Amino acid sequence: MEKYLIRRAASGLIGAAFLALALNSSRHELHSPFIFYFLLSGFPILLPTLWRNCGWLGPVRRRFLAARNEVWLTIDDGPNPHETPAILDVLSEHHAKATFFVVGKNVARWPHLARMIIERGHSIQNHTFHHRSATFWAATPAVVRREIALCNEAIFAATGTTPTQFRSPVGMANHFVHAEVEKAGLELIGWSASGNDGVAHNPAMVLEKILRRVNPGAIVLLHEGPLRGLAVGERARTLWALLVALESRGFHTVSPMTGNDTHS
Repeated sequence: MEKYLIRRAASGLIGAAFLALALNSSRHELHSPFIFYFLLSGFPILLPTLWRNCGWLGPVRRRFLAARNEVWLTIDDGPNPHETPAILDVLSEHHAKATFFVVGKNVARWPHLARMIIERGHSIQNHTFHHRSATFWAATPAVVRREIALCNEAIFAATGTTPTQFRSPVGMANHFVHAEVEKAGLELIGWSASGNDGVAHNPAMVLEKILRRVNPGAIVLLHEGPLRGLAVGERARTLWALLVALESRGFHTVSPMTGNDTHS
């Protein structure tokens, strides 16, 4: 997704620069500062905005300090009645803990699932209210502020807890996102090990990609919720396979940012 957006943005900037060059050349003039404005000032603005987990515009937590073979398991986009209960059962079976970065509108629709997550000993954090993944990278301050506030309100209404962390949709964040996250007193959380399971995928390949990037202090990203071509329950089965693989390698799951780390 981000590579596509970067290519589009880069094409637009380069095209505008060449257009400026052509127009100026036709007048026998070459205003190089105008061209360099596109090429040099445009790219530094767009690139960190469209690149997942980029820390150029502000801090993004992509890893944590691990005391031993520990990973932080995070699950995005829930809650969902077809996935969350099964995911929670798998976590309980393996005595694992996870942080759920939830979508506020889902919490408002299924508050009992949000309460279930908390009751099972997991953490719930902010992943915006609407999860507008295609446009959030270009969100204005007002939009960011509203998305954060509405999600916080939905979480508090359902669970009585207040988020301390935020994850941007698709991991993309412009300058306004960083500023509003800081104003809200939240920490921006990214990841270091992902199987790209937020899009159409082969579960076996998701597992392989994650395990290639797993090491002490890794933040692991999984998703829940419906996906075309993915059978109901496949998310939970992928999680089960991941936890088995982690256990075989001697890894433990922790919740390092909540103040009550829990080890499997």
